[in-house]
Amino acid sequence: MSPTESRIRVFIVEDETIVAHDLVRMLESLGYEPAGTAVSGEQALSQIALRRPDIVLMDIALQGERDGIETADEIRRRHHLPVIFLTALGDAPTLQRAKLTEPFGYLFKPFEQREIHASIEMALYKHAMEESLRESEAKLRDSEARQRDSGVMLQNLARHLQDAGEKERSRLAHELHDELGQTLTAMKMDVAWILSKLPADQSALRARAVDLAKLADHTLKAVRRLSQEMRPGVLDDLGLPAALEWQATEFSERTGIPCRVKTSIEEGRLTKNQDTALFRIVQEGLTNASRHSQATAIDIILEEADGAVILRIADNGRGIRDDEARGGRSLGLLGMHERAAAAGGRTSIKGTPGRGTTITVTIPLPGAEAAP
Repeated sequence: MSPTESRIRVFIVEDETIVAHDLVRMLESLGYEPAGTAVSGEQALSQIALRRPDIVLMDIALQGERDGIETADEIRRRHHLPVIFLTALGDAPTLQRAKLTEPFGYLFKPFEQREIHASIEMALYKHAMEESLRESEAKLRDSEARQRDSGVMLQNLARHLQDAGEKERSRLAHELHDELGQTLTAMKMDVAWILSKLPADQSALRARAVDLAKLADHTLKAVRRLSQEMRPGVLDDLGLPAALEWQATEFSERTGIPCRVKTSIEEGRLTKNQDTALFRIVQEGLTNASRHSQATAIDIILEEADGAVILRIADNGRGIRDDEARGGRSLGLLGMHERAAAAGGRTSIKGTPGRGTTITVTIPLPGAEAAP
């Protein structure tokens, strides 16, 4: 041991003076530092709190009301110090009581110096390992707590961003429909008035006016379509089932892929935010199917079971691969997972090669327990 290293400090609890003195000499010859002695449990507890030893050698039969086993249990609870019993008692009841204090050794008197040395070294090693494990577990619990807090914060942020996005979509949809739509409607009326005033022999001007009317009409339809896609009025006015029917019809007309809807839930079963989450998930699911699945038919099923609303989007396309379903590269899939989680539910995506892909979203009804 180098001069800069501190010696291991050993506290002795022994009511026989001769045995205590022998232990002190034995510890000093082994290179340990005796940290003090006590003859009773009460004295040991007060001295240990002051002297802060590294390990305790404990007799079981002591002076006073508290025996060595009770004292060792208190030391373990208060100070987390390793305790080695040194006793002449070996009966079954005593051993059973001693085990409950989780001792680091149990030596019978008389003992030899090498037994003391081996027991102390093994106890210190075991104690160091347990302390290291305790610290690791504490760090792990702290890390898990921070991770949970971070997850909650991220979910709250995602929910806030989605809510803000929906509000902005609603605002833009109203502006497109009310302001730009009204302006284009007025343009169509003005062009129609100009056409009524143009002489029949002004064929070139009439042709340009007709083209302008067609352009205004086409633009007005595009504005109405964009407005509906950003925030369909049918979702707010008639509810989720009707909005899904509208979305399926619009999708089929735009892509040529038949899309069927089957619903068996009543309007008003979910909150407005949950309705919006499911509608956006359907939008994203249909977009993914049209781009990647090579499907020729899509079914949307909305039903209630076991206190939850279950949405299924099933196509007959190539079938998504497991690595695609699990991967985080698709922002569309990630968005579906996030929307379902923000609504208190969960999403699963399964594909069968050559037979299609099924997206299943489960969201608990208001008042029901959240999906695990």
